[in-house]
Amino acid sequence: MGIEEELHGWWNKKRSEIESRLSEFKVVGKSGEKRIFEELCFCLLTPQSSALAADKAIRHLIHTSLLYEGTPEQITSIISGSGIRFGDNKGRYIVQAREKLMGEDAILSLPNLLEDDPKKARENVVDNIKGLGYKEASHFLRNIGYEGLAILDRHILRTLCEACVIDCAGSETDPHRETPEEETAWQLYTSGTTGHPKGAEITHGNIFAMMLAGTVGFGGLTPGEVGLVCMPLYHIAGAGYAMALLFSGMTLVLTRDFDPVEILRLIEQKRVNHTFFVPVMMNFLLLMPECATTDFSSLRTVLYGASPNGRVHSVAPSPVPHTRIRIARAAGPPAAANARRIGTGAWAWRRMVSLLFASLASATRR
Repeated sequence: MGIEEELHGWWNKKRSEIESRLSEFKVVGKSGEKRIFEELCFCLLTPQSSALAADKAIRHLIHTSLLYEGTPEQITSIISGSGIRFGDNKGRYIVQAREKLMGEDAILSLPNLLEDDPKKARENVVDNIKGLGYKEASHFLRNIGYEGLAILDRHILRTLCEACVIDCAGSETDPHRETPEEETAWQLYTSGTTGHPKGAEITHGNIFAMMLAGTVGFGGLTPGEVGLVCMPLYHIAGAGYAMALLFSGMTLVLTRDFDPVEILRLIEQKRVNHTFFVPVMMNFLLLMPECATTDFSSLRTVLYGASPNGRVHSVAPSPVPHTRIRIARAAGPPAAANARRIGTGAWAWRRMVSLLFASLASATRR
């Protein structure tokens, strides 16, 4: 039996079940704004979580009226307890969607959001509902009766692979696409240190030069050592530093956000050798009571940026004990964007370091 015949066979076996389910979706779309909003919230919960867990959470929120009245914290408690991942974010997304679409103060009505044209409706959903990408928006619209939108999630792709409709293995041939050094690899936004806030284009050449310089300038990064990244990855201090650590063959400890007590625990537990903070983060760490008992003996280098660190020492109730730490100041995206002009030779590395580090200081902590 050929592929086409086999697919038709599957379709004929499941046809009545599929058509019945599609009819149910159309009923949902005609059941009023509250029911449509419930389906929207269901789709907000499903990314990286099971549909069963999302359904359980939505039913609980409806039963307790929290879906329409609850705070982000109350909603997060319910959905996290139902097994939904990233509950903090999704709780906020539900409240934001509710404020935008429901109630007297709504700034956008569901009828205006959901145009007749499926593709326009999907664009509206993606543009206006935080937490829904194109795939999730397509799921939502399908679930309220829209047709004509492809949903290629991993389950469907796996089925297409098994049926040999698409090539699962991919090509084993190197496409040999040349990537010029001048081609943009990243666009990171500066905070305006050198002027008005703007997107700084970081080229492949910039990144390569920065990685080479980083092995020396970022405190002598060494394969096998441990680096901690708690800066946001949309910033050069997060993305650039993380890449430098990996480029150097180091173990990367990555945190979702900055929790001073957790950072102190990780430094001691993971035997962190290198990390990057902004001065206000250093202040928070030094103000924590746990700082006095944390073992910093593994920590060799702390980079900082965004502002001077002159007040760090004055606010600390006591110095960091038991270690000698090298503290260096690093520049932001504009400096990284100039790396290509400097080159990658030994002399260039020294110039690169002087550009990235506006000042360098060694601090003894006893």
